[in-house]
Amino acid sequence: MNIIKTREALISTRHVSSKDKVSPKADTLFNKTNSQAPPLVMSKNESVHYFLYDEPSSLAKDCLFYIQLAEENTVHFPWSMELNNLDCYLILYSISGQGNLILNDETYPLRPHTFFFLHCDQAIRLELANSNWTYSALYLNGLSIKKYYHLYMQDGVPTCEDDISAMWNTIRKFYYRNNNQLDIAELLRSQVITELLTSAVVLKYQKTHNAVLIPEYILKMKTILDDRFKENHTLDSLSKELNYNKYKLAKDFKFYTNFSPIDYLIHKRIEESKKLLEATMLSISEIGFKVGIDNTPHFINLFKKQLGITPNKYRIQSGKRELKQ
Repeated sequence: MNIIKTREALISTRHVSSKDKVSPKADTLFNKTNSQAPPLVMSKNESVHYFLYDEPSSLAKDCLFYIQLAEENTVHFPWSMELNNLDCYLILYSISGQGNLILNDETYPLRPHTFFFLHCDQAIRLELANSNWTYSALYLNGLSIKKYYHLYMQDGVPTCEDDISAMWNTIRKFYYRNNNQLDIAELLRSQVITELLTSAVVLKYQKTHNAVLIPEYILKMKTILDDRFKENHTLDSLSKELNYNKYKLAKDFKFYTNFSPIDYLIHKRIEESKKLLEATMLSISEIGFKVGIDNTPHFINLFKKQLGITPNKYRIQSGKRELKQ
C-alpha cells in the first residue's frame, strides 16, 4: 500500500492541470482512458494527506465494494477541484469549515457533517466557501454500487446532513493493513462501505419523509429550540416542558436530527448570528448576546469551530467592514 503525502506524488497518480498530461497511472486507477475533458483538475492551495490503495483483488472486483482512493484533505482559500469522466463513485464527508459542491449549475453547501454521493462520470466542481475546509473522501466502486446510487438519488439531491464520522473512522482503521492481510482487509472495508451506503440511502429517505418518521415530541423540541434559541435551555428543563424522560429525549433527538440537543442549539445560534453579521453593524459581543451567548470569547470560539473563521472575518467576507468586538 502506498501513502501519498506530496504534491508531486499526487500528480503522478491522479492529478492533471491545464499544463499536465493525464498520467497512465491515473487511467489505470479509475479504469478510464483519456478524453477531451481532463479527469481531475485541482488548484495547489492545500495541505493534503492521501491514502492510495493497491489494485483491488479479483475477489473485490467480482463481489465486493472496494476503495480506489481514500483521501483526507484540508484546503485553503483560494482552492477548487474539478472531476469529470472518472469511472468511480465518490462519497465526500465535510468535517469542518465549509465547501460548495457545484453540479448541473446548482450549488450545494457542504457544512460540517454534510456528505454527498455521486458518480464521477459527470462534471463535479468543489470550491471553498470560507478560508479553509477539511473533508474526507472515498472513491469507490463495486458490482452493485450503481443500484445504491440510484436509490440514493431518487429525490435528485446529492447532499445529505448526518454525522457519519463513526463509520468513517472505522474505515480509517483499515488503511494500514499488511499485504498478507489484504483479502481480510478488503472484506472488512466492504462490510463498512455496505453499512455506509445503506445508511446514506436510509437517511435520505428519512429526511424526505420526516413529517411521517419524526415523532411529535421531537418536532416540538425542535420548535422550542428554533423559536426560543435565545433562552438558556437544559435537558432537565426540556424534559419537564415536554413531559418526557430526559435520557430518552436526548437519545431520540440525536437519532432523528443527527444533533445532540446542545449541538443543535449552538448550530441554530450560529446560523442566526450569521444573519446578523450580514445584515447589521452590531458589535460581535452584541450579536453574541442577541443569540443567547453572553460570553464573547466563547461565542467567537463556537463560531470558528462551526465555520472555520471568526465572526469578524465572516463579516468581512459578507461585504461588511470589520468592527471591534
